[in-house]
Amino acid sequence: MFKWTLKDQIENKGISQAQLAVKANVSKNTINVLCKGGTHSVSLRTLSKLCAALEVEPWSLVQFNPNQPLKHTTKGVSWAMNSM
Repeated sequence: MFKWTLKDQIENKGISQAQLAVKANVSKNTINVLCKGGTHSVSLRTLSKLCAALEVEPWSLVQFNPNQPLKHTTKGVSWAMNSM
């Protein structure tokens, strides 16, 4: 349903993941995981930091596909950010 586009935004800004991590005060691991689409959620605080560092709006960091179904897990519904 959702896909992270952080990697594209980083490339568009011409910076590295490490530079973004420093600028946003977010761990390099978090940036790496989001760029690979390997997480289903992110805190609003982290999202805000990334948006401020990249000077973009939140919707610039995700892509929405209404035709992609939600992934169901044993813990309920997961908003699968990497399912596209």
